[in-house]
Amino acid sequence: MHVAPYWLTDDVLDLKDHWKHVQDKNPHIGLCCPNITNRYYNNHFLYLKAHFEQRWFRYFGVQIEENSDPNVVGTLSRADQLQAFLKLSGFLYTYPERNTCYLPPIEMMVLGAPVIYLPGSLLHRYFGAESPGFVPDENAAIIAARRLVARDRYFIDDIVESQIPIVERYTKTHCLPIFSRIIKEILGSPSGSPFLYSPRKDLSGKPVLVLGHFEEGYGYSNGEYTSVHGIPRVMRQIVKSLTESDVPVVVTALHSDVVNTYGFYASQTLKSEHLSIFPAEDFRGSGRMPPVSQATDHWIDSVLPVPILLLRGLLVLLKQLLRRYQGKFKNNDPDASSRNSDDDPWQCVIVPHYYLFPEALNLSTKHLVTYLPDYMPHFFAGRGYFPEEESHLRIGRGLVKKSKTVLTSSSFSARYLPISKLAVPAEKIVIFPLPLLSPSPKDQGANDVEERVRSALENEIFIFYPTQPHPNKRIDLLLKSWIKVRALRSRIKVKLVLTAGKLDPTLMELIEEAELASDIYLLPRITDTSLSWLYESASCLAFPSELEGNFPTQVLEALLHNCPVVTMNNPLIADELGPLMRHFLVAEFADTDAFAELIVYAIEHRDQTLENQRNLLEFVKTKFAFEKYRDNILTLIGADVPIKTNDAVGGEGSGYEGRSLTPSKPHSALNATG
Repeated sequence: MHVAPYWLTDDVLDLKDHWKHVQDKNPHIGLCCPNITNRYYNNHFLYLKAHFEQRWFRYFGVQIEENSDPNVVGTLSRADQLQAFLKLSGFLYTYPERNTCYLPPIEMMVLGAPVIYLPGSLLHRYFGAESPGFVPDENAAIIAARRLVARDRYFIDDIVESQIPIVERYTKTHCLPIFSRIIKEILGSPSGSPFLYSPRKDLSGKPVLVLGHFEEGYGYSNGEYTSVHGIPRVMRQIVKSLTESDVPVVVTALHSDVVNTYGFYASQTLKSEHLSIFPAEDFRGSGRMPPVSQATDHWIDSVLPVPILLLRGLLVLLKQLLRRYQGKFKNNDPDASSRNSDDDPWQCVIVPHYYLFPEALNLSTKHLVTYLPDYMPHFFAGRGYFPEEESHLRIGRGLVKKSKTVLTSSSFSARYLPISKLAVPAEKIVIFPLPLLSPSPKDQGANDVEERVRSALENEIFIFYPTQPHPNKRIDLLLKSWIKVRALRSRIKVKLVLTAGKLDPTLMELIEEAELASDIYLLPRITDTSLSWLYESASCLAFPSELEGNFPTQVLEALLHNCPVVTMNNPLIADELGPLMRHFLVAEFADTDAFAELIVYAIEHRDQTLENQRNLLEFVKTKFAFEKYRDNILTLIGADVPIKTNDAVGGEGSGYEGRSLTPSKPHSALNATG
């Protein structure tokens, strides 16, 4: 027998610990009782009516038939159900099954709400009778439920804290490695899948290899494949450029993420037949791709004695040293390159990050391209934002040395990369700008906006900043500005929407001190359709970023989706647009007072702000056209296509003129941007 765990859906995990931020709680306790016309569930329904008939007990669950009982909530949409859960005062779990647990109480725990439970259940088996959520009988359950409705803070906090181990057991991080291993044992190798790559697969020419096996890099929500990271979205444009030009592409994926990886990259190409996926763990031999090390801890580590674990670590170290020695031996072989000149299986290998893929150092290929949009430690030394780890530097320098070309997305980056600690030779640098990374409005398909997004924000006034919480993004400056916006216009409840999954605790403290926790929305893993809707519905894009590696894609997307742009003076915008930057609302960097005033202006003078921005639209559409990007990518890998000139408007006033930036001489074969 095989036992495989499952994890909760993204719509619940996205709302992890949100319960405490919802202030207007209903004085109701949730219970679970679906399909009460079914004999089994009807017996439980009668039990609930006998013991928990007070009107403040609400029975949740899908009902096949209409029911007018005042305790029965009835069938809800998924979004409405989660919103109802967030407003409950707590949940009472009443089923006695020892080997299974219905999901509503688990979902409530993930939301951060208190759950109480009766004897005999799986929750009782796990927690025992000592947990603060345990109630020995129905009368005790009613007493505990009244304490929840009365918002007994210490009682609630004790229950919620005790639930943390259960919450972790239903996360993807915990379940997916176990689930993947069990399913692979049942099904065997997935090599029969039509989209998996095999060296014997009939492809028209050598494929381009794109390393795409990011940890937790891809997801699926509301009918669309998504990524929380920016780099996979860049790689998707490269894959689209190549496959739609009939160039075969192989993207590496973690075994646990093969389907989502394929779906993500196939979703925006018209010729997905040229796309294949190779599980990164399956590369073996010839130094082409060593096994990918797994970051997850093995359960055996928790039960083996320390001496055996030390022996295990020593064996791993010896294996790595042997591999390094073998690689050195091969690299010192003067006849190796000539002997293997026809043995390179790849037309080109694209490495999308300077240290996340150390296995690329062992790839036997003559044409390796490293994508290096930026090197943030160069500008943040001493601030603790981007510490320069020696292992990262070592990998980065190795990739730079091995690369035939280093691809970057701005002249700004090209000027400082040669003098950074990565020491990128100027003659290796190729520059061309990114195109739009998500579909333009006219390209959106029939997918609906996610209900969790529309239901929360439709007809609301909100500021939008789609980004991950990296230090250079300066979410702290935006929060300070937002608080000032609320003070400037207290009559307008301006909300804030971020695509970060969570914020630093110090930032959350700032929000809670301002009593604005209920007006900030964290929406990770949103779909492209929802992203477009947010741009179109937002009062403005507020862009406080201190530094980027390319012209900010958020600004480009906001322009194309008719969203007002308010930005702090950013060197990448100034460098690319020059005097045209005057068409935006621009505050000096870190001036939160001015930034707040400009946000208020954008809200109150939307039409005028958009009219001023339209002067940039044609320039941006031309400069960042996908067709130019596609042709540049084809030239980069050695395809014979005509090159279109990319006219740039370089500018001063970036705020970084005082830095000692020695101008590089970027590769001139491609469309430079400055």
